[in-house]
Amino acid sequence: MSTIPPANRFRRSDDDAGRKRRRMKALLRLMFFSGPKVLLTSRISGTCALVMILLCSPALLFSAMLTLPALIFQSPQQNA
Repeated sequence: MSTIPPANRFRRSDDDAGRKRRRMKALLRLMFFSGPKVLLTSRISGTCALVMILLCSPALLFSAMLTLPALIFQSPQQNA
């Protein structure tokens, strides 16, 4: 059982917001700075690189299918 009273259980405190901000900052730093740096400076095998490309290609294809037609055909008549 929780020792927090029911009225305060779902209320966000400043500490929760600060924790979420720090976690988001760490996640963004990992995605955009640390991750690519480790990937580019490490010596990965060709097989590993090929598997990474194959696993990423469906997501890249799906996002291209969603964004490219919207960029090419901008008027409603062309979208039809």
